Amino acid sequence: MSALPAITHSVIIDGTSQPGFAGKPLIELNGTNASNQTNGLDVAGGNSTVAGLVINRFRGNGILIDTKGSNVIQGNYIGTNPAGTQAAPNGGNGIQIIAVPNNTVGGATASMGNIISGNGGEGVRIDGTLAAGNVVQGNYIGTDVTGSLAVGNNASGVYLRRAPANSVIGNVVSGNIGFAGITICGNLLPTPGFCGGGDPAGIDETSNAGGNTVQGNRVGTNAAGTAALGNNNAGVSIDGAPNTVVGGTAIGTANTISFNGTNDVQIINPGANGNQIKANTIQGSGANTDVGISVAASLTGNTLSQNSISGHAGMGIDVAPPSPNGNTTGGANNYPDNMSAQASSGMVMGTLNGPAGAMFTIEFFSNSGCNLSGNGEGAVFLGSTSVTLDGTGNFVFAVPVDGLVAGNTITATSTDANGTTSEFSACVVAN
Repeated sequence: MSALPAITHSVIIDGTSQPGFAGKPLIELNGTNASNQTNGLDVAGGNSTVAGLVINRFRGNGILIDTKGSNVIQGNYIGTNPAGTQAAPNGGNGIQIIAVPNNTVGGATASMGNIISGNGGEGVRIDGTLAAGNVVQGNYIGTDVTGSLAVGNNASGVYLRRAPANSVIGNVVSGNIGFAGITICGNLLPTPGFCGGGDPAGIDETSNAGGNTVQGNRVGTNAAGTAALGNNNAGVSIDGAPNTVVGGTAIGTANTISFNGTNDVQIINPGANGNQIKANTIQGSGANTDVGISVAASLTGNTLSQNSISGHAGMGIDVAPPSPNGNTTGGANNYPDNMSAQASSGMVMGTLNGPAGAMFTIEFFSNSGCNLSGNGEGAVFLGSTSVTLDGTGNFVFAVPVDGLVAGNTITATSTDANGTTSEFSACVVAN
């Protein structure tokens, strides 16, 4: 069987229009007998829609999108059997977008979401500097049709490879076997830095994958967010990419990133500066040395704010290299010290040290117990205060916060004026 011809004009392929359609695809494109590296569909014409198909068992990608953008892929099962219950792998990626912008994979309603699971590569892969403005929304990536069982893609669930300004919104990305649930790689140092997966021929890869958005997803849980369904390795990995927004305080923007095999969130390699990890629920599996948020050495401006972090066998926040509280260089780890907390008055007291005259934001958290490291975690965000250190680089604080409960452990972080957040402080028990 030869490959289907590339789609070179704008078309609508709508399997949902078939008689008897009741929410599950009826038309199956089965590539069992297709020739080597054949893709299921090559969508090259732009402004096309592919909906309501089962696309499985091709040796290449389930769907390849290249040449022109603004395509819509909705309501398909890609890499599973027609029931959406078991893997029927495409050998490559479920969906690969190469160097074209403004494509939509999924959508805002449940019927628009795709099941993209069981594939030999990534679930969704987006490549190249020109691949901006793409939206991956409302899909089950790495699970069965119920969102409760793992049918993992063999690599990452979603991979943004040197692709800037894309959005990953409201998906379930769980049960995937490869590097991470969601991987963003813009590593350009040394030039060119390494981003795994090989280079699609002839595309511009000079982007550092800056300005991507990850919001409202469940990464490592079932669709309901009630049970663990961890990705084998990291939950979200930001590799050399700056200015990523993960979570937020507006309704529906926070992610649940929990129960993953290594770090739930990791920020690694030169260039991964200015990322915002905000208001997410990050619960550990309690196995091995899993870490809530891991930030590699020499990275700056990574703001870790208002996250609920608990249950990790490793540290809740691990910022490298570890440096003692009270450093005067403005380093990442001058977390608050000498803390105490009084439930009766609702006050948290302590000290903060650093460069003379420096400004910091201190955030306070409550926990049922202390992490085994002795520092953190931060299960419940209690509040924050802004401080300016005196001429000797010291500040003594006494801050009222809501929600102090006698017997709970209290921790704090500090964030400097550049947005760089520390590890958690040592735990103290609220009296």
